[in-house]
Amino acid sequence: MPKSDIKKDLEKALDSGDSTQVTSLLKKAFLNTIELKIRTRVVEGDGPKEIFTKINILDGDIETTIHKDFIPNPEEAANFHKEQVNKGEEIIARNVSTLKNLAQSLIELF
Repeated sequence: MPKSDIKKDLEKALDSGDSTQVTSLLKKAFLNTIELKIRTRVVEGDGPKEIFTKINILDGDIETTIHKDFIPNPEEAANFHKEQVNKGEEIIARNVSTLKNLAQSLIELF
């Protein structure tokens, strides 16, 4: 389910006071925060070449794959990708905090 659909559905469930639906949608939102994928692509004639990182916040695993064409200048590509990963970690922290606050507020409502 796309993020925008979860948001719309959560708004409807909150407006209707359907606590079962709210709980179900919050579970989906929490599950969507478990893993962040960061993909940096360079697209040229042959198709995309990419650096890809997957961060699992529950396990603490970070997996990065780098296309071989980035190796001739690894420092520049690695620095750029590192910045993207750092931004991703900040996004995860902010999302988890937001969901925690939202869940607490909803618990107080119901």
